[in-house]
Amino acid sequence: MGTDGDPDIRDSWYLSFAHGESNDVIVAYNYHVCKEPNHDGERHNCYYMKFDTDKNEWLNVKGEKLQLPINKEYADEMTLVKNTGDNWTHNRMTCLDNQGLPHLTSYEGEDDGSVHGGPKEIIHYNWTGKEWVGRNTGLPVGAKGIFQVYDSKEVHFFLGYEEDKLGEIALWNSKDSGHNFTKGEVFIAEKESSFLLSNLIRNAHPYARFIAAKKIKGTDYTEMYLFGDKGPIKRSKVEVTVVVE
Repeated sequence: MGTDGDPDIRDSWYLSFAHGESNDVIVAYNYHVCKEPNHDGERHNCYYMKFDTDKNEWLNVKGEKLQLPINKEYADEMTLVKNTGDNWTHNRMTCLDNQGLPHLTSYEGEDDGSVHGGPKEIIHYNWTGKEWVGRNTGLPVGAKGIFQVYDSKEVHFFLGYEEDKLGEIALWNSKDSGHNFTKGEVFIAEKESSFLLSNLIRNAHPYARFIAAKKIKGTDYTEMYLFGDKGPIKRSKVEVTVVVE
């Protein structure tokens, strides 16, 4: 049963995990309104917590010990980063900067009546040590991808998105804590294409950090690309062509 007592709603969550300091697991998540009979992608809010695997304890960003299970009311009280109101959220990620302070991203947009809501913009949140601060990144609407934070000011996004009828994978950089981004190297730009990017590969080499996928139109096949700081890893066409017409 949902938080509001509606028997047709089940409280549920979408979570994203990452390696924190030492043996900690850091978690960004949002709340999914699991409704029947017409299930859709309605999700709200941004939350953060971490798991101290050495002490077997769940903690919030202030270091306060959490009690399990965590329901909606308790999450709102103890782990809330942002109440997004009527806006829907999707696909959050988290990481730590070089000071050990958490950052997370959230894709947020208005509900337009479609199954997964309307177009979403990337919002970047960071914990200052006292409070969560959020900002609209100004990155392309509908873009999705992965981000890295090297210090409190230097933020980078690898993004897949569509712009001027081109599907692009590009690097976007910020030197002011994510307030303003400039477009860096464009690794791929193809007409009438769209790309999906994986999460970062665990213990990845800098030149091979994530996988990008592109559906081949009119077929059941997908092209796969291995990406790193220098762009896609290149191989000869003979080696990678596995589909024979």
